[in-house]
Amino acid sequence: MAIRWRILELQLDRANSPARRRRSELRGSNHLNQLFRATRGTAGTGGAATSAPIRSNCRACTQSADGNTLSGGYYVQMKAYRCPVLDRAQMWSNIVSLTIDAPDLALNFRPGHFALARDPTTFDPYLRRVLYPLSIQRDQIQFALAASDPLAARALSGVQLDLRAPLGNPIALDAAARQILFVAAGARILPLLFLAHHAAAEGRAVLVVARGGAAEIFPAHLLDPAIEYRVVAPTETWLSPESIRWADRIYASAASPAYAEL
Repeated sequence: MAIRWRILELQLDRANSPARRRRSELRGSNHLNQLFRATRGTAGTGGAATSAPIRSNCRACTQSADGNTLSGGYYVQMKAYRCPVLDRAQMWSNIVSLTIDAPDLALNFRPGHFALARDPTTFDPYLRRVLYPLSIQRDQIQFALAASDPLAARALSGVQLDLRAPLGNPIALDAAARQILFVAAGARILPLLFLAHHAAAEGRAVLVVARGGAAEIFPAHLLDPAIEYRVVAPTETWLSPESIRWADRIYASAASPAYAEL
């Protein structure tokens, strides 16, 4: 199974350290290995997971019968949920947002987490879909999904989704990092948006630099007004030396060749 994306974190004071770069990449690999295990239906190291019947209104189910569960960070266990879709909206050309009622899950979601979702009434699509959180408002979580995904067509208001969450490794921002730079290519900005809004809400200076064609670029009006947003064309230089010197931390989400450029 080839996985071609990861989130890369750079600590600029030690960016030239091979050991530091390796630790950053390993953190991304662990995040994806967890996704791979969840997609295959395993839990921790204990094999196939089984759950009690799923309750409605997005209340958490029991953990696997043998006690093995995936950890989503901060010792939060992955659980099974049935969550009603409250709203489905077109965000931009190729992305839709799904707002779900998830009071239990909303308490445990952190930047860096994601969910795996499917329609419990069908096996089309067969594999669960990755949902990235965009925002959390009390009991409701807004997720993003590709508009072309078969699940997007089925996830209408009132439909119940079968979720496994939280998955991934939560990202804790260093208290000393006051100026955060986020770099993304096209729709790969989605895994970074929740973290960017979280950083802005903590009073940090946030700059988001997006590169791609006009149809790929995230709409500026959907970002927190406190976030500075710059768009560069695919043929332009991604980051200026001034931006790199300005940032205490850089978080990037792009294809592998772009990481080499960074």
